Amino acid sequence: MTRLNVRMLGLVTCLAVLPSSLVMAKDWVFMEVQAYSDRDNPPNGLRRFATVSLGKTENELLEKELLFLVRERLVARGLVHDPDNPELLVGLVGHIAKGQKYIPPSTFYWPVPVGGTTTTYTTGAIGNLPVRGTSTSTTTGTQMVPVSRNGYEVTEYDRAIQIVVSRIGRTETGSAVATVWSGTVQSEGRVSDLLTVAPTMIDQLLGEFPQRSGKPPSRKVEIKLPKTKK
Repeated sequence: MTRLNVRMLGLVTCLAVLPSSLVMAKDWVFMEVQAYSDRDNPPNGLRRFATVSLGKTENELLEKELLFLVRERLVARGLVHDPDNPELLVGLVGHIAKGQKYIPPSTFYWPVPVGGTTTTYTTGAIGNLPVRGTSTSTTTGTQMVPVSRNGYEVTEYDRAIQIVVSRIGRTETGSAVATVWSGTVQSEGRVSDLLTVAPTMIDQLLGEFPQRSGKPPSRKVEIKLPKTKK
C-alpha cells in the first residue's frame, strides 16, 4: 500500500469516527413567526423559482447554506428550481447577535419532613402502693425550608431569518420585480450557530408560505440540537 493510500485511509477512518461522539438531543425553543403576502398579486400557481443572494447576511457562506435549506424545502413541496427561467425570485437575510440576559435573584422552598416523639410520665399511688405510667405520642409534618439563589447573567443569542419572495413580470421595456410574500422568524437561546437552528426556523417560516397556516405567531417548537457524548 502506498504512503498516499495510507494517509487517505487514516483520514477516512477519522471522519468515520468523529460523528459518533455527537448525539442529537431534543430541546424546546420559543419562536416568533410573521408572514405577509400581496393579496392582489399572490404567488399561487407559480412553480419555477430561483434563489438569489441579497448580500445582506454577514457571512456569505452562511447565506449560501441558508438558501440551500430553503431551496430543498421548496422543491420538496413541488416547486421547481429553474434559475434560467424563474417565475419567482427567493432571497433571504440571516442575522445573529450576542447579548447578555440577567436572571434575577429567586427563592424556592424544599419540603422537609419533620417529626418527633414525646413521652409523658405519670406517677400516683394505689393505696399505699406507688405506681408510675408512661405514654408516648408521635407527631409528623412538613417544614418548608427556603433556599435562595443570587442573580446572575447568561449569554444568549438573538437569531432571525427573513425570506423574501418576488414575482417576475414582463413589461414593454423588460422585466419588473414585485415582492409578493415576505416572512420573518425569530428565536433566542444559548446556541451561537445560526445554522444549527436554521432548519427548524425555516420549516416554521415556510409553513406560512404562500398563505398563513393559522398557527399563533408565538410558538414553542421542538428542536434537535447536537450534543457531545461524555
